[in-house]
Amino acid sequence: MVVAQNDQLGRELRRLPIDQRAVMVLHFYVDLPLPEVAAILEIPVGTAKSRLHRGLAAMRAAMPAEPSEPVRLAQERLA
Repeated sequence: MVVAQNDQLGRELRRLPIDQRAVMVLHFYVDLPLPEVAAILEIPVGTAKSRLHRGLAAMRAAMPAEPSEPVRLAQERLA
């Protein structure tokens, strides 16, 4: 079950535009705070936040109603 969820999460992540995907990977996989993500990508922090928000919204819309553990944790971190 977890492997299937991870596969689906990876597929949905790859479907995101590269700008959203970069923010998501740096923030959730590399575990960098958004100000550092913004500095690395040379974008304003507000832009990093909006890309993260849009990327999460797109992934939520594509995922099943019962979120997997990584998506649920990501949602809790933003709350």
